[in-house]
Parts: sequence; structure tokens; C-alpha cells
Amino acid sequence: MNAMSATPKSHSPRWANWGAWLLVPAVLIALNVALRGVRLRTDLTAGRIYTLTPQTGALVRGLERPVTLKFYFSNRDRQAPMPLKQYGRRIQDLLAEYVALNPERLRLEVYSPEPDTEEEEWAQRYGVQPQGFGGLGAMPGFYLGLVAVSGRREAAIPVIAPQHEPQLEYQITRLIQEVTRARKPRVGVLSSLPLLGEPPQPFMRRPSAPGWIAFQEARREYDLVRLDPGQESLPDDLDALCLVHPQELAEPMLYALDTYVRGGGRLLAFVDPFSLAAQEQSPAAADPFGGMAGAMSDLNRLTSAWGYEIAPQQVVADPEAATPVSVGSGRAERLSAWLSLRGDQIAGDEAATSALGLLMLPFAGAWQGEAAAGLDVTPLLVTSAAAGLQPAFAAMQPGTGADPAPQGPLALAVRLNGIFPSAFPEGPPGDAAAASETFEPRPGIVILVADVDLLADRYALAVQNFFGQTVYEPLNDNLALFLNLLEQATGNAALLGLRSRQAYERPFERVLELERQAQQRWHEEEARLVDELRAAQARLDALQQARGADKNLMLSAAQRQEVERFRQERFETQRKLKTVRQNLRRDIQRLGFRLNLFNLAFAPGLLSLYGLWHGWRRRRLMNR
Repeated sequence: MNAMSATPKSHSPRWANWGAWLLVPAVLIALNVALRGVRLRTDLTAGRIYTLTPQTGALVRGLERPVTLKFYFSNRDRQAPMPLKQYGRRIQDLLAEYVALNPERLRLEVYSPEPDTEEEEWAQRYGVQPQGFGGLGAMPGFYLGLVAVSGRREAAIPVIAPQHEPQLEYQITRLIQEVTRARKPRVGVLSSLPLLGEPPQPFMRRPSAPGWIAFQEARREYDLVRLDPGQESLPDDLDALCLVHPQELAEPMLYALDTYVRGGGRLLAFVDPFSLAAQEQSPAAADPFGGMAGAMSDLNRLTSAWGYEIAPQQVVADPEAATPVSVGSGRAERLSAWLSLRGDQIAGDEAATSALGLLMLPFAGAWQGEAAAGLDVTPLLVTSAAAGLQPAFAAMQPGTGADPAPQGPLALAVRLNGIFPSAFPEGPPGDAAAASETFEPRPGIVILVADVDLLADRYALAVQNFFGQTVYEPLNDNLALFLNLLEQATGNAALLGLRSRQAYERPFERVLELERQAQQRWHEEEARLVDELRAAQARLDALQQARGADKNLMLSAAQRQEVERFRQERFETQRKLKTVRQNLRRDIQRLGFRLNLFNLAFAPGLLSLYGLWHGWRRRRLMNR
């Protein structure tokens, strides 16, 4: 009985092992079937680049009408570069995160258009633009665009450019918001300049001027309402208000603006201590003996209550942002008061400004002060630390004096949001009875820009004649800045909270360090080579002068020896440069090999060690 009972015990571990091997895949298959509808996600990237902001989440979850996102992505195009295909997959993953926020109202459709198919026809009908990667004469056929459709409203991003990847969330959220709003936003425009063209006059046969190009472009997306600076109230149905060079506003209008902002309104204001556009509109407005009062504007009556003021007739001079400007007689001088902003002077983490490369602000002012309690401030445009303020009259005279003492960095454009304090704490002007009326303030948004000329045609656009038609070519990103700010002022409040996302690619810092070291050595060798060339040329010149009056075309023995030595030095230097480049490639290849070996061997090696340890431990337990 003992022998018979021992037999099953000796075979039970073997059958148990086989059962375990069969049970594991069965359990995995069952779990996959049971959890296929469950979407579990964890963003382990350093910058949480796949995590949408709370502002986007609030907008998408609050959708009141269904939206379909149509993503046109030619992922089967063999000619497309692999990084571009990887970029398209990242976009698709991000769009899936949007859908997960509100799957009942938001749907994603992915298309890979092939030539001469219905999908390609629909992509082109929506305005998605194909790109080409073939040789000369090849038809473009790579699609990477996005379309949002909600009922009869549709909007598209024709090409999702890789360089705009940090603004991807902003672009997608804006696209959804654009197709879900019921009408064009109404924007009131109040200005002392003919931004919208001259108003039509009765009994005048000639057509009125069309106005500034910036506002002609804005008409495509917005319902612009002309406001008279002399009126004393504002329409009730405005989505935003745009002030450009406001002058001599009456107290009732200032109070209406104050009330509008305190009631949760959106205000975009461009003021200027000295406006070239105003001077050109009325040359007498910039009379130097009259203090150039007609060429300046401010809103200090309101903005001082919010914590900021602009110094009258004081313009910013920044030697690090100076612009070459023609001063006549074929001469050009760098004017430090004619600002060309680049790089760190433009907010890189703001969706409205991060994609801008160059802005031109002639004779701009500066916003000085600190935001009042209850307001959050975001600098959009700033100067360098070397900037200072100087009188506008002095800034217009190039070469007459030194730059002012540094006061920077100075704020050229800021955004304020929150509960705004009133500039009329005593109540409405001339109406004591209304002072006792209760008013419940709401969070508002104010964007302040200390320059007007950046909107003017001649400082933002170049006019060209193309086959008899007038074509405007941007000189800088001024027009894009205006449209972006107007979009933020009229859009959903969620768009204001969106920042540029971190770059998706994380470079190999060790590889870049090797490249920098090799580049430094290369530049040192190059500098030495240039010095040797100059020294050899100087010796040749000296030998040439020493030949005296007996000049002929034959080289002397000393010259031939010098030339031969120069050639030998050049050969040696070029050989060293070649060695440096070879060492660079070798170091990078070695580093890449080690990284690949680690990636390929670490996980399997770790699993193998665990298996050996587990087997040893199990055998040890069985032998007890």
C-alpha cells in the first residue's frame, strides 16, 4: 500500500507543471476578453505629454452637441519619413485621449487616403492638403490633417506640421470649440483710426477704404461691430471688445468699459505712447512742438486701478532688439526704439505666442507696475534687461544720443485675468444715485499691448503685384499675433489655460555632449587652419615684396619652398580634421551599440535570472 500510494505523489508535480503552463495562457486569454472594453492608461513620460490639461477636460466633458474628429493620416505611405509616421501615431494617441474624456459626444474616425479613392476626395473637399516626398514630378499624396464636424459646421487643420507639435493640444481644443459655437463671435472695435475703413457717406460715389488688412482678415472669423468713441454705452451682446489707439474717451465710456470688464468681459487693448500710424493719418498730430499728444494714447484712467500704467510719450529703447532702419541717403542705422523681438522676448509657453518667431514693434511703450489684488498676470512680450525708456522725440532722432539707462526687462504686452477692481469706486460719473446699486463682479480677461503700429499694414506686410493682383506677404508675425490674441479673447476660457506642451522627442544627452565636444575640437582645428592660411599668405606677400624691381612670373626657390610647406601644413590639418570626424562617428556608434545591447539584453537577462532563481528555489523546496 505504501508503494502504490507513493506512485501518484512522484508524478503529481509533473502533471501540476503541465497544468500550470496550460492554465497561464488560458487565464491571459480570458482576461483579454473580459477587459477588452476597459481602457486603463498611465502616462509615464517625463513631461506627461499624453495627459490633457484640466481646461481641455472641462471643455470636452461639457460638449452639448456631438463632434466627429476625422483624422487623415497616410500611415501606409512608403515614401514618407519614419519620424513623420511616428509623429502621426502620436497625434492619433492624443486624439484617443480626447475621445476617452467624452465618448458619448466625441468620436474619432481615422482614414488613410489612397490615390483616386473616395477617402482622398473627402480629405481634399475638407481642405486637408497633401504633401509630397517623391522625386521631381511626383504627385503629393501624404495626408496628415484633422477635421472636426458637428452638424453642418466643420473646421480643419489642413496640415499638422511637426514644428507645431508643442501647440497640438491648443489646436485640437480650438478646433472642437470652433465647430460647437453657434455663431460668429461679435467683437466691438473702438478706435480713433480707420481700422475698418471709412464709414460709408451718403451721396458719395467713390467706394470707402477697406481698412487695415489685420481687420479684413479678422472679418473672416468674427462679426466686427464698429463703435463710436463718442458714445457712452456698449452693446449688450459683445463677446469681446478691441480698443486700438483710443483717444479722448469720455468718462461715461470709460465707466462703461470698466463695468464691462468687471462683469466678466474680454478686452483686447492696443495703446501707444507714440504711434507712427496716427502720425501718418494726421501729420499735424505729431507736431514736435506740441508734445506729439495727438500721436499718443493710453488707458491709464482704467489700467491704473488694475496695477499697470504706460508712461506718456516715453518709448522703449532696447539695444538687444534694435532694428536696421533706413534713415535716408542710402544709409541704414540700427534704431534701439524700433524693436524686433525674438526668442526669449516672446513668451514660449503661451499658446498664442509660442509659435511666433519675429515681431516688429516701432516706438512701443511699456507697462509698469504690479497686478492688483485678485488678478493673475501673464507677460506675453518683454524686452531684454538692457532696455530703458526715453522720450519719443529723442528716439526719433537716430545718432543724437546714447541709449537710456537699463531698466529692463520691461513688459510690452501682458494678460490679466481675475476679478478686476473698479476704477470708479465712487460710482458712475455724474450719477450719485447709481452709486448705491449693487454689482456682482465676475472674472474677466484683459490683454494689454503697448503698441499700435504692429497692426498697421506697412509694418506687418509687404505689398506685391502678382499678375495684376495685389498680394500681401507677411514681413513678420505681427498679424498672427493679433489673430491669436483675438482668438483667445473670444474663445472658450479653457483656451487661456492651455500652455505649449513639452517636446515629445527626448534627445540622448550623452550623444549630444559627444557631438558638442567634437564640434568644439573641429572649430579649434578650423581656427588653427585659418590662422595658418593667413600666416602663409602673409609670408608669401612678404616674399613677393622682397623680389624688388625684377618682377617676373616665375616663383623663386624661397617662394616654392614656402608654398610647399603651406601645402604640407594644409594636408596635415585636413588629415587631423578627418580623424576628429572619424572619432566622433566611432564614439557615437559605440554609444549606440551599448544602448541597443542594454535595451535588448537587460529585460531578457533579468527574466532569465528570475527563472533560474525560481527554478533553483523550487527544486530546493522539492528536495526537502
